[in-house]
Amino acid sequence: MVIIPGMVEKSFPPLTRQDAILLDQERKLLNRSLSGKEGGPLPLKAEGRLDEERLLFRLTVGAATEKLILSFPRIEIGTGRERLPSSFLLASIKALSGKSVDFNQLEKFPGFVRIPLSEIAVKFPEEALDEVEFDLSTGQEKLAAKRPEALLYLREVTPFFGRGLQLESSRWGKRNFTGYEGILASKEALQILSERYSIFKKSISPTRLEAYAKCPYQYLLNGIMGIEALTEPEKEATITPLDKGKLVHDILWKFFTDLKKERGASFQLKPKDLERLVEVTHKKFVEFEKMGVTGYPMLWEVEKRDMLDILIDFFNEELNETEFIPTYFEVRYGMKRLDFQESEISTEDPVPLKLAGKTVNLRGRIDRIDLTKDGKRARVRDYKSGKKIGKENDFQGGRTLQLPLYLYAARQLLGLLHKGIQVESAEYYFLKSGKPVGFEGSLLKEKEAELQEILKTIAGSIEEGVFIAVPNGQCRYCDFKIICGSWTRILFDRKARDPRVKRYLEMLAEETEESEE
Repeated sequence: MVIIPGMVEKSFPPLTRQDAILLDQERKLLNRSLSGKEGGPLPLKAEGRLDEERLLFRLTVGAATEKLILSFPRIEIGTGRERLPSSFLLASIKALSGKSVDFNQLEKFPGFVRIPLSEIAVKFPEEALDEVEFDLSTGQEKLAAKRPEALLYLREVTPFFGRGLQLESSRWGKRNFTGYEGILASKEALQILSERYSIFKKSISPTRLEAYAKCPYQYLLNGIMGIEALTEPEKEATITPLDKGKLVHDILWKFFTDLKKERGASFQLKPKDLERLVEVTHKKFVEFEKMGVTGYPMLWEVEKRDMLDILIDFFNEELNETEFIPTYFEVRYGMKRLDFQESEISTEDPVPLKLAGKTVNLRGRIDRIDLTKDGKRARVRDYKSGKKIGKENDFQGGRTLQLPLYLYAARQLLGLLHKGIQVESAEYYFLKSGKPVGFEGSLLKEKEAELQEILKTIAGSIEEGVFIAVPNGQCRYCDFKIICGSWTRILFDRKARDPRVKRYLEMLAEETEESEE
């Protein structure tokens, strides 16, 4: 008997990707060198991967001599969205029945069996191997017989049954969000939120404000309850995106600050400085290797090559810059000073922002501030080593507040040393693409009312105990998706008319509609 699980689109077969160790372009070059023509002993992975997957599938199916079971999950964990069966599964049904079928006709196939999530125990209690299986099987039996009262003994057997029963009853029996879905409504909870977690009580960073806007429930779990994902660096196959971002930041900070110390604030990059950048990069590579966060050596070699290529491209872009000069690096405000990595305009004092008669104290760290040669204009730059995010001059329903708040902070910090300076823009600089996404300083005044309304909504929602889970495209990557479960989307849609979350959802409305398209 052969069982093939997980047969869903985009996973089975997986999306075609090149071999990380030997890219297709390199394979073509080697093939030409070895055979003198396009074809050769090294197959192209991206182009031939689908054929390879088909062959492997046929071989696996062919190994079944008595029984073949092809299965797929109907629900995506984390979002609760329905998943589609793999084209390989549909092709298998066509091969067996002689008829083409699509997703809607799948259940008509004679060999199709739907297994509800509830059917996770043996059919008869006497077949149970342990107490848990016995209780589950008994539950199925009594519920099928419409005798739920026969299960009340479970309240005495396990303290978790009663709580679980109350949780599920609350989730599915009420039309509004409850404490089980992130609404903290008790007097004690609201008092604690107001006294300890209000954005008016302690300094807060733009990224924390964005975190609430993206998903209040994740903000509750991580930002308030302090729950973190368990990480084991020694088990990582390759360097994590977080460590990779830190590595790139460290390299660029070291490179630019050394140049500034040697040549003064108005230094200009020279072509020969590329050698220094490469040298700094290799030294930082060694430092991170010693920290044990770089994963398997072979994959690390590939990552190093990619990062070095990206940094060289970045250097060439910077070399062509004639208007702005990199001047301040790792500018911190509202954070503890770090003597070894500090800018002269950094301060431990937060940057105050007036909001509805109160003050929000902002803290953060700006990667880089560039000035023109005459010192009259400035530009904020934030390095991003990942994929492109954000939209030009847009708050995206509170999800991209970093740039406008960096603009505001930079004006305050620079104004102490550079009277009358104009901060023209703040931008994410995406190292991979070499293209920025920015927010123009001239628009900050024009969009101030919108920004104030977003901040008031976030502040009010936190103090009112609104911490619902908001399903979106990032759920599949979330560290807390196992806590949310598979029904987040369904619950959200059922309860979205709850008046307590109206203000928050209105803030997201425009961005949510665009995300769903």
